[in-house]
Amino acid sequence: MGRIKSGLAALLFLAATAEARLKTPNLPKIEACMAPVGPTLHLSLPEATQIMAVAGFDLQWHSYKDCPAGAIRVTLEHELTYKHTAEAIGWSFPFEGIHVGISLGIIESVGLDTGRHLLACAIAHEIGHLLEGTTSHSAWGLMKASWTTFDLESIRNLQMRFDQPDIELMQKGYPAWSDRAGFTPGR
Repeated sequence: MGRIKSGLAALLFLAATAEARLKTPNLPKIEACMAPVGPTLHLSLPEATQIMAVAGFDLQWHSYKDCPAGAIRVTLEHELTYKHTAEAIGWSFPFEGIHVGISLGIIESVGLDTGRHLLACAIAHEIGHLLEGTTSHSAWGLMKASWTTFDLESIRNLQMRFDQPDIELMQKGYPAWSDRAGFTPGR
């Protein structure tokens, strides 16, 4: 039964990411990998892809075992390895360029439906740090340090996005990120 669920999750993952890829032609490419998390949370991957597409990037997902060199590696952790604040949902290493961690415990605590939207936003937020090359946060949008109840409502309604200044910083930082990560666009 476990193999069937794992296989179903993999099929849903591939179908969802392929569909999202069709909607994002000719954008700078970012490759990422995440270990299987189950069919419901895998629905967050195309959402993260769409969030990044609105910011001007083509986020492409791979299985963790087939993760290409220079791809971002997203890990889900029950207890965050690197926790900067008590309410932190995730971490990243902007100066290294490829590692992101997200708290699965926090994601699961809000329920699967909200959790998948929250996971998509948390992944996009941490990728934003990698692209910007900084640990800084913004006053508005996805790059806020802490999300309020109002922000969580925007996340539930699929309305949380990057602020324009953050989009510009990510686009400006993309070449430096690809150098740090050892990622070669267009492979």
